[in-house]
Amino acid sequence: MLPAWLSFVIVIGVVMALSKYELGIILTFGALGFAFLAGVDILQSLINVLTDLSILTLIVIMILIPILGGIMEESGLMMEMIQKMRISKKSSLMMIPALFGLLPVPGGALMSAPIVQQIDTEEDANIKVSINVWYRHMLIMVYPVSSALIIASKLTNIHLYILVLGLLPALIVMWLIGYIILVRNVSPFTDKEKEILSERFSI
Repeated sequence: MLPAWLSFVIVIGVVMALSKYELGIILTFGALGFAFLAGVDILQSLINVLTDLSILTLIVIMILIPILGGIMEESGLMMEMIQKMRISKKSSLMMIPALFGLLPVPGGALMSAPIVQQIDTEEDANIKVSINVWYRHMLIMVYPVSSALIIASKLTNIHLYILVLGLLPALIVMWLIGYIILVRNVSPFTDKEKEILSERFSI
């Protein structure tokens, strides 16, 4: 049996090498491979998962999140709000994932993904996925009611808002990196896009 850390490194390397294929299948086999290398009792672990109410509830939540995202996409309420705020496409692409990242739900990126798709239907899908995931974890770094910040404050005996101030430079740097690499070259709303959105939301 290999050490857990070495098993993890091996599995992550294999998953990254094969990530261009069907990701769900690759991750499943990666998890099974990690369990085998680390000497985990796969059958007992499976039984534990299937009999744990909290895990089953989490599975249901993860299934419902894309459905909620689809409802938000079809209703168009989020896009209507963006249009009424009169902000640029670049600002919208950065703001929406960041705001959804503040919601206390797992898989928030699945909720913001349909909105990002609506904001820019022309950009490369890989770029939009990267923007969504990158900015999704921005504001949570300095969110005062974040459980991670509260726990860190208690464990270190550092005042919560001192931690927030200390993380602000890192937030700014990450925001700029995301903008330079992912958002800078995004084209602004075209007249046709503005016209379509205006007709759709009557603005």
